[in-house]
Amino acid sequence: MREENKKLHSTFSEAEDMLGIGSAEWDIEHDVATLSEGWKKILGVKKEQMSLDESLNIVHPDDLPAVKADLQNAIDNYKPYSIKHRIICQDNGEIRYIKVYGKITRFDSTKPVKIHFTMQDVTKNEKLKDELQKKVDDFYYLYNNLNDAVFILDIDGYILDINKTTANRLGYSKQELLSLHTADIDCLYNEINTKKQIQKIIENRQKVFESVHIKRNGKKLPVEINSTFIKYEGKPAILSVARDITERKHAERLIQRKIKEQKALLSSTPALVYLKDNKLNYLTVNDAFCKVVDSTVENIKGKTDFDLFPEKEAEKYRSYDTSVMEAGEPVYNLEESYTTPEGEKRWALTSKVPYYDFEGNVIGIVGSSLDITERKQMYEKLYKSEKEKEVILNSTSEQITYQDLNYNIIWCNKAAFDHLGLDYNDIIGMRCYKLWIGANVNTICENCPVEACIKTGEHSEGTMGTPDFRVFHVSADPVRDSNGNIIGIIKILNDITERVKNRKKLKKYSEQLEKINRELEKRVQDKTEQIKNAERMRELELHHRVKNNLQVISSLLSLQSEKFDDEEVYEAFKDTQNRVVSMALVHEKLYRTNHLENIDLNDYVNDLVNHLKGLYDGGNISLNIDVQNIYFELDTIIPFGMLINEIVSNSLKYAFSEDESGEVTIKLSQDEEGYNILIIADNGRGISENVNIKESESLGLQLVNSLVDQLNGNFELDTSNGTKFIIEFYSS
Repeated sequence: MREENKKLHSTFSEAEDMLGIGSAEWDIEHDVATLSEGWKKILGVKKEQMSLDESLNIVHPDDLPAVKADLQNAIDNYKPYSIKHRIICQDNGEIRYIKVYGKITRFDSTKPVKIHFTMQDVTKNEKLKDELQKKVDDFYYLYNNLNDAVFILDIDGYILDINKTTANRLGYSKQELLSLHTADIDCLYNEINTKKQIQKIIENRQKVFESVHIKRNGKKLPVEINSTFIKYEGKPAILSVARDITERKHAERLIQRKIKEQKALLSSTPALVYLKDNKLNYLTVNDAFCKVVDSTVENIKGKTDFDLFPEKEAEKYRSYDTSVMEAGEPVYNLEESYTTPEGEKRWALTSKVPYYDFEGNVIGIVGSSLDITERKQMYEKLYKSEKEKEVILNSTSEQITYQDLNYNIIWCNKAAFDHLGLDYNDIIGMRCYKLWIGANVNTICENCPVEACIKTGEHSEGTMGTPDFRVFHVSADPVRDSNGNIIGIIKILNDITERVKNRKKLKKYSEQLEKINRELEKRVQDKTEQIKNAERMRELELHHRVKNNLQVISSLLSLQSEKFDDEEVYEAFKDTQNRVVSMALVHEKLYRTNHLENIDLNDYVNDLVNHLKGLYDGGNISLNIDVQNIYFELDTIIPFGMLINEIVSNSLKYAFSEDESGEVTIKLSQDEEGYNILIIADNGRGISENVNIKESESLGLQLVNSLVDQLNGNFELDTSNGTKFIIEFYSS
């Protein structure tokens, strides 16, 4: 029996060890717990019996309060005991998880006697559970902190789940997004198109495509969506990862813009630009290249130079290309010829550069050829022109030099080094004043034209004497670069020694001739003055005789008028006499002034009007005379005087009654263009408004019209306040 019990105990212990369990029985009254082998192994103790306090000391301190409370609750309420907690193994300090079950035994209904415990080591399970939870936590951490937005959709397109990035990026809460269809946040796919896209994902198990999401604020967000068909909570679903590709799109736009810019640049450049592979087949060319070979990019791709150019030229191009690729060194500004499809030979300046892959291997060449045919032709013409100019400059007797701003000779013509008796190379680099003035001279010449030209930047000239008593005329002109800066001086020297000598002789002869000329001029001047004086005297005498004759006629008219009793006839004679007096007065003024060129008009008008005032007894009439002193020719002044005579006489006779006071005004002015305005006015009774001044039978008005016509003028009559004649005429 004992053997069987021992064997049974051994079997039980092995079973406990295999299952990771143990058992114990606690005698509550005596506070003794009897432990099974499994229990001891789990706790790491060797004792077969332990008190309650010893057992509780093995419990992890953090779990001890709960263990005590649950145990006491089971004892007090006679309930089964069950708890999971940690222990600290006594043999190695390892922390283990155990699950303990207890059943209370009592002999009566009031007092528990024993508790039978069963314990299971659940450390492995707890560790697996902790690791699994950690993985779940790590997954959700990554899930919610991905830079990409993650959606889980049902097969109808409704949102089942999202990560935090999705909500943050789109500006919605998670709850708001879980109530939306994916078409609500996608501006490219509506519900119908979304279902079609989901069907393709299901068929292909996966699909990557681009779309545009709409944020809550209305802004658009370009995304790349990687969708996979999955099972979610046991149902078919779509897992979509949406990556923000704003920067990529921006970069793509920049790249596309750069490509367009480069294409535009290559298309607009006149140079022939091309790319060849390592077999020297053309990969691409620009528009200028296509134009030269009269073909298109597509037709040129894959061809070689032998397909496009004559054989000799193609061989030459291949030789250059091969050397560039083998050496891995670029070649710049290589002048080469090519033949167009029309057979025209042209020239180009070519550069070839090795074309490398990412590993630094030469995989082709990039070339550019700029057509320089016109430039080459121009250079040849320029070279020819320079040679012609050099021949011309060397054939002239003038000494011509080109020198820098420090007076050093850079170039000179043949006349210069012939005069100096030096070789050309001996002159170049020498300072001009040491060559022409003396080797010991260390300063520039006084009043040097070259110095003045450098300072002012303008043409300058002067004279220079040399120690061998030669005289040179020197002119200096600036030479400027493309920015307008002076970079040199062209100086021209003319030997004027003989000219100076001749000038001195000429000066002596000139002085003698000037003396003779002055004597001749004085004789001519004296003779001319005598002739002018004689002519003047004859004209003055003529005016004097005309004046005397007019005075005789006036006297005869006066004597004749006394024989008539008829008042009208008497007045007619008197008026005629006044007209003759006005003409005589002109000739008298010319005679008395001794100046036949002009007459003092103001003096003449004053004399004439005062004569009329005395003649018509106008003592009560005041005269207002304002006459600008204007020069009139004799053909103008005669009708001018008679016009004043007619109008003033009329005013003195008819404008005022006897003893009535009044005023007569005579004004004359001239504008800048030579138009004269004569105003003759009185403040008397005035002429009747019914009188037609142009067709009047009055002799006076007829004379006024006639005299104004002689002056090539016109007149107006203003009778609003007395009588005012306004006469306008032109005099040169």
